[in-house]
Amino acid sequence: MQQQRRALVMLMVLVLHVISTTTTQVCCCLLEEKRALLDFKASINETRYAHLLLPSWTNINGSENGVDEEASSSDCCNWEGVKCSNTTGRIVELQLRNLRHNIYKEAFYENRDWYLNMSTFLSLTHLQALDLGYNNFQSGVEDCGQLASLENLESLNLDYNYFNISIIPCITAIPALKTLSLAGNYFLTGLFSVEDCGQLASLENLESLNLDYNGFNISIIPCVTSIPALKTLSLAGNNLEGVFPVEDCGQLASLENLESLNLDYNGFNISIIPCVTSIPALKTLSLAGNNLEGVFPVEDCGQLASLENLESLNLDDNYFNISIIPCITAIPALKTLSLAENNLEGVFPVEEFNHLTQLKNLNLSYTGLQGPLSFKELKLEKLEVLNLEGTQMKELLSIEVMTSLKALSLSGIGINDSSILEEKSMSDFSLDKKKWNSQQKVEQSSIQNT
Repeated sequence: MQQQRRALVMLMVLVLHVISTTTTQVCCCLLEEKRALLDFKASINETRYAHLLLPSWTNINGSENGVDEEASSSDCCNWEGVKCSNTTGRIVELQLRNLRHNIYKEAFYENRDWYLNMSTFLSLTHLQALDLGYNNFQSGVEDCGQLASLENLESLNLDYNYFNISIIPCITAIPALKTLSLAGNYFLTGLFSVEDCGQLASLENLESLNLDYNGFNISIIPCVTSIPALKTLSLAGNNLEGVFPVEDCGQLASLENLESLNLDYNGFNISIIPCVTSIPALKTLSLAGNNLEGVFPVEDCGQLASLENLESLNLDDNYFNISIIPCITAIPALKTLSLAENNLEGVFPVEEFNHLTQLKNLNLSYTGLQGPLSFKELKLEKLEVLNLEGTQMKELLSIEVMTSLKALSLSGIGINDSSILEEKSMSDFSLDKKKWNSQQKVEQSSIQNT
């Protein structure tokens, strides 16, 4: 009997413990953090369309300036763009992207200056992710040196604003930053100073950096290569043109953890190849829209083959001829390959492509490749997406053997799509270019997340 009582008491204690732990979730955000959000909204100083700017961000009495006790029943964790921790009630994420779109609608780029007062975020000490992209904030940034207090901030997106180079010391003050995107800030141009380089190197935890479309010149390379933990780097659409300096090649090789590199639309010539092939862990490489042309040097072929981990390669919109094919097909782990809009005139080199046994996505659109092509000879057993749009492939034979194929794009080559579908007889088969694009993005995303 005594043992039963003891067991009952223990059971009651356990039940009370479970109840207490499941009811300790905080229901509302802190008053101090609510004040910070309202201060941020007020600092934008939008007068004409104030009622359309973050309309859920308001006190219970409708006031938008300051916070009083009456507002404490209004939970800012339910405001648009705000995410709070379920256990602490502290704000951990702010998604404040493209705020102008909701205000100006058709007049999205109306010339109204917004200025960012970063000091309004200083009390959000549990903040982990902040997205302020596409807001056209002007170059002035107030009190940003105090951002070091945001010791939990790991992701910062400031894409498509009007910040100048003075933003760099503000960002590098954030100690835990892992992901940083500054794409499309039109005043981050030209020469990167030695001081700025050193400050970037202080971002010891930074793993992903996007500086697309800023107008940087080649002097940015030593700066970004000084970031030790970098895994993803995108410098598309800058002025990194011409011959790649030999010393910068060696610096790229120092990025031992780099897995994804995007250098699209920079005007590089063929001298970039030995530099990128020196990066040991590279899985994704994009060099679309550069001046990579003509016969591919034999020595560069061997260097491409050294990229043992490379799974995705994009060389779209260059000037390569068909001599590039044997070089690329020597890359053993390749899963996604895009060579669209090159000068690959000639017969489809089946034997060369058969070396790519892991290939899933292949884009050869607008390359001038010629047929006929027999799929019985093409031994790509894992191929899921094939884009032959705008080529000279006048005849495709035995497509029924491609059991793994899910999407095929043939527009502009004079083949009857319906006959291909009938021969393939697959309910999920698609001849849509959009399917190619979506499949390619999914594949590249999965590679970068591995």
